[in-house]
Amino acid sequence: MKVLYNARENTVRLKIESPEELVFLKSFISPGSLVKAQTMRSKEIIRDGKKVKVGKEKIIVTISVEKVELKQDTLKLLGKIVESSSEASGYHSLSVTVGSDITVKKEWQKWEIEKLRKLAKPAERILACVLDEREAYVYIIGESVEEKARIFSQYSKFSDFSIKAKYFSEIFSKLNEWKGKIIIAGPGFVKDELKEFLKEKGFEMNRVFIDSVSHTGLAGVNELLKRKILEKIAKESRISKETKIVEKFFEELAKNGLVVYGEEEVRKALDLGALEKILVSIKLLEKYTDILEKAEKLKTEVILISSSHPAGEKFYHFCGIAGFLRYKIE
Repeated sequence: MKVLYNARENTVRLKIESPEELVFLKSFISPGSLVKAQTMRSKEIIRDGKKVKVGKEKIIVTISVEKVELKQDTLKLLGKIVESSSEASGYHSLSVTVGSDITVKKEWQKWEIEKLRKLAKPAERILACVLDEREAYVYIIGESVEEKARIFSQYSKFSDFSIKAKYFSEIFSKLNEWKGKIIIAGPGFVKDELKEFLKEKGFEMNRVFIDSVSHTGLAGVNELLKRKILEKIAKESRISKETKIVEKFFEELAKNGLVVYGEEEVRKALDLGALEKILVSIKLLEKYTDILEKAEKLKTEVILISSSHPAGEKFYHFCGIAGFLRYKIE
């Protein structure tokens, strides 16, 4: 998402670049918000004293939002036109999709602006190959985890050099397509053997990092997300940070530590001024807007958790809202 914030006019100009960003907008845009965008509207002329539609025209309108709906990959905004580049008036529906360029004017909360700024600086995308002697999984790790390829060896042991070479060659072809940084991880020594194979092929080894994990597949990626290597590779890895804070919450919960979860307990702790941080799943932003606004006033840190990675999905299904306490409460 591209974001341009004008504090003087209290406006934010947004260029939508992914469907996930529409989820955030649904929570940020509320009734009363003013939204400006280019749109299509029926063109009318007066003929024989009557209005007649003669096709459609591109216009720029600003509407005062009354209704917000998210349907698949489209955010529908319905409201009354307050300004138009033509003579359009009455009500109009804006369809916000990937590629849309809109300007939103409202009373912005600090946590909303911070979240939008984070979206404007997406984490560096890294290619991860987690493998053992039998199978290799290639993933793209960015704002989510996306599987790119699966490669299988014919045998469980590398007794035949030609089999190993074929296996590594298939992996090499996938890695060679990627121009960014790569992490190769797995149990045992196969990752190191692959590293040597890549060197022999003249691969750019300055962008390759090696690490050990206990599993292949998504389980291996989850191990990487909990480790510091991703933070060393990427200057800003939001998904890694979110995974760590969620895991820390569950660790504290397991030992009856300084955490609370669920709407009732979070509200209670917030009212007592005992909350240091609030974790909220982005899927529930709209439901807990009042809690976040109160947290903003009390200067309680708000951390929004995406559901586009395993830890975030686990957090959403478990409770969706939780908090870290400054001190124990009854």
